[in-house]
Amino acid sequence: MGQAQSHSDSFLKASKQFTPQELDNLRSKFRSIAHKSRSSEDLCIFASAFQAHYEIHGVLGARLYHLLSKKRGDGCVSFEDFVEAKAIARKGSPEEKEALAYSLLDVEDDGCVRKSDLEAVVTSCVKTVLGQGPDQAADEATVAAIVRSAEFSERKQEPCMSLEDFRRWSRGVPAVRRVLESLMADPEAGGQKWAVPDLVVPGDATCPVLLTREHAWLLGGALTPEELVTWRLAYSSKAHGLSFSTFVGKMASVQGPSVLVVRDASGALFGGFASQPWERRSDYYGDMHSFLFTLLPQAAIFRPSGANRNLQWCAINYQSDSLPNGCGFGGQVHHFGLFLDASFDSGESRPCVTFNSPSLSSSPRFTPDHIECWAVEILRSTNAGDQVALKGTVLERFKEDRAVLNMMGIADHASATGEG
Repeated sequence: MGQAQSHSDSFLKASKQFTPQELDNLRSKFRSIAHKSRSSEDLCIFASAFQAHYEIHGVLGARLYHLLSKKRGDGCVSFEDFVEAKAIARKGSPEEKEALAYSLLDVEDDGCVRKSDLEAVVTSCVKTVLGQGPDQAADEATVAAIVRSAEFSERKQEPCMSLEDFRRWSRGVPAVRRVLESLMADPEAGGQKWAVPDLVVPGDATCPVLLTREHAWLLGGALTPEELVTWRLAYSSKAHGLSFSTFVGKMASVQGPSVLVVRDASGALFGGFASQPWERRSDYYGDMHSFLFTLLPQAAIFRPSGANRNLQWCAINYQSDSLPNGCGFGGQVHHFGLFLDASFDSGESRPCVTFNSPSLSSSPRFTPDHIECWAVEILRSTNAGDQVALKGTVLERFKEDRAVLNMMGIADHASATGEG
């Protein structure tokens, strides 16, 4: 009890953010982990027990443990350290969480976040979320793409990543930031800490796919947990043919979001998240949940800037140069952020203010090598606790009819008038 007078101001401030019951729960959790450390009277958590409990792989676990234990300097995480860290993780402001995430990157603890530091931490993130997968090359390519999008503008003895560099970079790779800011979420807190959608490939698509689990995790950083359950391959140019009409037919049965992925002839991998179904329209549509992305040679997500509402485009069977047939995102007509024309044998990607995005492809005009579109299946819970897909209009329940109606431009009229 004598230790009560020695509590630090930072501990007292942190503890005030919890209710008495929450503090009791934290004390029980601390003692449970400390007991696994076999520390005297369960007063200390050692590194091995800490990393095992929070399931953190590689240098990231060691770095987080060091940040928590460095105040005491005895290589031990005390209850005070534990509560202060939990206060940031659970109750902290965005600025406090950002500061912790940035500090985690400084592996050498010398005030400079080097490229090698970032590579080590991102590798640790990938291993922590996805596990020790068999495809080492895919992991390395993902790490390289994530790091390639970073800037190191601070000049010390060598280039370092400044806090502002980190802010810009982490906005483009929110999946990594999400991991860094939630490392101390307890594994049993309910559900997975970092959900990665199941990628389901139907039996008629027997070819290799573009989208990997690593890519799905990266894109999932910009999505809600409800959108990270199952992604089903709806269209593949390798399996179904390089055809816009086939694409439209396949996507007619998808009445929700989708992920369009393109690899161009030079190997760049990029695409867009479509928040709305692909339907025949005579103007831009969609909402602010859409975004563009690149996956190779660098990884980054580009969210809507709010500069305009030119989010999603899908023109089918028009006979006007002002309504180019094809599908895409952003920019303006004939100057799209991303566009695949109706032949599906050419496309364009130009800098656009809609998403504040650069050209995503190897060159502004590109030749598609492989195109995929994944249906994002969103399950809703009923009052009985069952998970079911939301029912739609009659048109949505007769998918093949809807495909034909879309091609003819009739489905939009029926949706607008409530007919069907």
